[in-house]
Amino acid sequence: MKRTILMIAALAALMLSGCTDRADSHPDVQTAAVTGEQTAAQPAETEPAAPSETTAPAETAAPEYDIETVFPDAMFMRIIEGDVTPVEVTYGQGGEQGYLTYSSQDPAMITDFIEGFRAIQISQEITDPEEAAYTADGINDFTFRLDDGSEVAVSLDAMTRAHIEGTVYILEGTSALNDARMKIQAPADIPEIPAPLPD
Repeated sequence: MKRTILMIAALAALMLSGCTDRADSHPDVQTAAVTGEQTAAQPAETEPAAPSETTAPAETAAPEYDIETVFPDAMFMRIIEGDVTPVEVTYGQGGEQGYLTYSSQDPAMITDFIEGFRAIQISQEITDPEEAAYTADGINDFTFRLDDGSEVAVSLDAMTRAHIEGTVYILEGTSALNDARMKIQAPADIPEIPAPLPD
């Protein structure tokens, strides 16, 4: 009986020693066994997301009228395209011999000037300073005034050229604008000459 107990004790000690050796050879298993914690699986490495494609900027629409290329002022372009209606137009002309201005608030007159600008076409662009002649006695200024008091002005040289930042634009199709500037210079009230009395 005593011998049997000793054999059982020796067998138990042997089994306990074997479990400890296996645990020592596998630290992770030992830790899990002692603490009862389960190691969470590490997430798989993900490839970095590709950069999002940026939308290309929309192309700028071509000007509706040639004169908008010559004078790309935002307010002037809105007037020419009919988005804004001026309340007054002023035409000034002159040069070395003097300068005269004429103004009108007549909507029909204002429209005539706008239509005149719309009809202008660019026939040539000159960037060579030696070819860019300037006429000192042929200044033609056009000013549109809006109802808020703001103004936008453009100038032509002898009604055939525009000098803009080193570029000279040779213009054609200016007859309608010429008609408008002649009309605004005409006296508003011309007294009628009475017919001669019969003898």
